Amino acid sequence: MRHFYRSHLTPAEVLVQADAFFPGIGLAQVDTAARTRTYRGPLGTLKLVIKAEGGHYTFVEANT
Repeated sequence: MRHFYRSHLTPAEVLVQADAFFPGIGLAQVDTAARTRTYRGPLGTLKLVIKAEGGHYTFVEANT
């Protein structure tokens, strides 16, 4: 399933928040790249893709 969110945080701040949040709910980080993260846990896999959009927004795409 694909979810998306437009954040007012910078792409770097979004990744810092993701790296702090997802391990706390039982997802282990299995892949890291400049603007993506992949987490895996007992219920499946989550892939985040972070993109700077025009203006003041960061586009966060989560695929499960």
